[in-house]
Amino acid sequence: MPAASDPAQSDAITLPLPSQPMDCACHPTRASAFAVALISGRILAYNTHPSASTAWRPSLSIKAHKDSCRSTCFTSDGRLLLTASVDRSALAIDFETGKPAARLRGAHAAALSRVIGLPEATGFCTAADSGELKLWDTRQQLAVACHQAHTDFVTDVAVEAGKQCMLSVGADGCLSVLDLRANKVLAKSDGDPDDELLSVATVKNGALVACGAQSGGIDLFQWGQFEARMERITGCPASVDALASYDSDTLIAGCEDGLLRLLNVQPNKAFGVVPRDSTAKDPSAVERIALSCDKRHLVCVAHENAVQLCDLSFLRDQGPGSDDEEAQQEAEQTDPERRIRKKARKKSSGSMKDNAKASNMFADLL
Repeated sequence: MPAASDPAQSDAITLPLPSQPMDCACHPTRASAFAVALISGRILAYNTHPSASTAWRPSLSIKAHKDSCRSTCFTSDGRLLLTASVDRSALAIDFETGKPAARLRGAHAAALSRVIGLPEATGFCTAADSGELKLWDTRQQLAVACHQAHTDFVTDVAVEAGKQCMLSVGADGCLSVLDLRANKVLAKSDGDPDDELLSVATVKNGALVACGAQSGGIDLFQWGQFEARMERITGCPASVDALASYDSDTLIAGCEDGLLRLLNVQPNKAFGVVPRDSTAKDPSAVERIALSCDKRHLVCVAHENAVQLCDLSFLRDQGPGSDDEEAQQEAEQTDPERRIRKKARKKSSGSMKDNAKASNMFADLL
C-alpha cells in the first residue's frame, strides 16, 4: 500500500475555465498532455504541465459541438482526440494539427454519454443515453458493431486491454462486459435500478472489477463471475462518481462530497486523500478524474468552472508498503520462530476478528 497523503502538502494547481467541465483525459504516452471537455461544447488541450507561477495556455481550443461535450478520450496511440456530445455526434481531432479528422453525425438515436479508445488504435466506442454501445473504425467512419448493453443510460466505460474486453456500467445498476474479439456481450450483472453504477475500473491486474455506486458503495466483481458481485464495500457518505486504478492494489475514488479517496483493495482500507484545494470549505463534487501515463499527476474536474492538476508524488516516492511493514516482513524471513508466533496469535484471535470485521474502508475519512 502506498503511503498516505500529508495534509501539509501544497495544493493542486487550479486552472479557471470559461465554463463547467464535463470530462477530462490524459494522453497515453505523453505525461504532460491532457484534455478537458466543456459543457459549452468546447474542447481544450494542454501539452505541458504548468507550475503555479506560469500562465496556463491551451495548445488546442476547438468548438467541437453545438451542445454539451460530455466525454473525451485519446485513441490508444494518442494520435486522435475523441469527443462525444449531447447533439448525438462524435468528433475525432488530429492531436498534432488540431484539425478535425472525422465527424460522426447522428452516431446514436439518443444523446451520447461516453467515448473511449479501444486497444486497436483505429477503433473506439461510443455509448448513449439509450444504453447502446457502438464500435467504430476511424478508417471507415462506420459503425462495425452495435450492442444494447443496458436498459438505461451508460454512465462510464473502461477497457481491459489484456483480456480484449470493454466494461460498461449504467443507470440500470448493471455491469456489462463486451468481448471485443468475439464481438458480443460476454456477461451482464444482476442490477439494482435504485442504485445506479456510476464508475468502473479494474484492479488486481484485471482479476477484479470495481464499480462505484450512487449509494456510496463500491461493488467488486471477480473476473469471469459477473452475474453477482463478490463484495460490496460500504461506508462512503456520498456517491462514487469516478474511479482510477493507480496500481494493482490501489484505487483513487472521486466522490460527490469532493474528496479524492485513496483505497487499498483486499484488504479493503482507505488510507488517505489526494490533496485538492485546502482553502475550500466545501469542495465541489468530483465529476471525472484521469491519471497521467507516468502516474505523477491526477487531472480532476468537478462541479465548478475549473480543472485541477493534483500531485501524486507522495505515492510514487514512497512506493508500495510502509517502512514498518517492510521491516516486519524482513524480520519474519530471517526469524522462522517469529512467523510461527504470529500465525499462532492470528489463529487464537481469528474468531473475534471475524465477528468484528466490517467492509467499511471509508470509516477513518468521514
